[in-house]
Amino acid sequence: MHVPVLRCCAALLAWAASSAALACTPPAQLEAAGFSRHDVGHLPKNARGVIFLPENGVPRPGDFRVDSRQDKRPLTLRVHPLPSRGTVRLELSGGFQPGAEYAFRYLPAHGQWRHPDAMRVTIDDVTVTTGGRYAIELAPRPAHRVVLVPSSSGSCVEPAPALVQAFHYAVPPALARYRDALDYDTAIDAASTSAVVDAWPAAPALYETPAFSLGLGFSARYTLRDKAVIAACGKRWARVRLRGVVGFPEVDDILHRAAAVDFDMRSEGEGECGELEALLQTIGGQAPEPVLREVCGVYIGAASASGEPALRTVGLDQWELNLSLFFHMSPTCNLVALAHLWHTRQLDMSPRTLDRIGTALNSGIHHAKPAERDAAVHALAYLVRQLPVETRRGTARQLLAPAQSALVDAVAAPKTTRLDELAGLIISSGTLAPPARQALRETAKGRNAAAAQARAILAAMPD
Repeated sequence: MHVPVLRCCAALLAWAASSAALACTPPAQLEAAGFSRHDVGHLPKNARGVIFLPENGVPRPGDFRVDSRQDKRPLTLRVHPLPSRGTVRLELSGGFQPGAEYAFRYLPAHGQWRHPDAMRVTIDDVTVTTGGRYAIELAPRPAHRVVLVPSSSGSCVEPAPALVQAFHYAVPPALARYRDALDYDTAIDAASTSAVVDAWPAAPALYETPAFSLGLGFSARYTLRDKAVIAACGKRWARVRLRGVVGFPEVDDILHRAAAVDFDMRSEGEGECGELEALLQTIGGQAPEPVLREVCGVYIGAASASGEPALRTVGLDQWELNLSLFFHMSPTCNLVALAHLWHTRQLDMSPRTLDRIGTALNSGIHHAKPAERDAAVHALAYLVRQLPVETRRGTARQLLAPAQSALVDAVAAPKTTRLDELAGLIISSGTLAPPARQALRETAKGRNAAAAQARAILAAMPD
């Protein structure tokens, strides 16, 4: 079916806008140096010192200053190298004093560091030993979630459905109060049952920030102790092995090995791994907007930072652009966001708004690749189900009528897999326009699934 030139132009504008939205500036190259464990805010009284990652070589004691309002002794430092870690431990010559807070600072001038050049720590009136059982414990089953993954532009990220196997470290009871202060180092091995394809990631990978993200403030806050293995949906991995060591470098130089854990990424995950299902499972029972802004903001035009404007402030022009051309998860993200706004009545459903968005969808579906077209149809069917019940039928008709020609063309398009949902959307779009009816009649002459569906639509929508 012919697509008017104006629609093509709109699609090109959408592509330009989307490309600009995805552009990003690579982060500054930071030297791996500084107080790498600056977030360890409390230590036991038998701790030997704090950990510092040198820029190069072993620093001198005079490179640092330590102060304490509570510890009135003259405070002097010694530097103890930890070769196995590539760090040094800054130790007080007379040991720490329980109840005191200490402020450490690196004094020489330096460039841009990944870690701060100062830290504070408070000393608890307890003594700990690090011996005991350490273990990697898996969540009962993997889950399907949308995560942010590296895009082809390097430092940029984009949302994608993933299989997520969470795990955590069990530590000896004596260290329970310091479990988040311990240093966990995990390694992963994976064996594939099929050839690796050119997609993210090449193999199951450990969740790492900022390379991957499950979002801030709404999903599990992954740390070195509470972590996850993620893999792209559709891959089959026969075996994944996790190995780990745990230490408390402020207390001693011992690395405790956790027994290796083997598991199968082929096992059935919780829920489905399609784009829509994974996004809805990521939202779960939480407020949808923080999730959508965090994992989909790059596609919606709403910044992902928590302090940015709400989704309801995204303008109609932006929604049109977002829905005029699809790429990756953009149709799913935008249609789920619209479903949320219309379900909660935060965006108007005037005939003008519905017509403009429906027209944009017509362009987007016409120009979509098969996978993105099917994702759009699937998410559009979800959106219709989320419309307010009392006005759903009329609202759906006003929204879908401008997109009718693209929906009809999709029935006969190659690799279409959402025929039932397409049929439902076409029937909900109202009276068939003559070109759409003729296109369905042509499709109905065949003997495949699309022909059967075309005949069913025509039977449900008599002249």
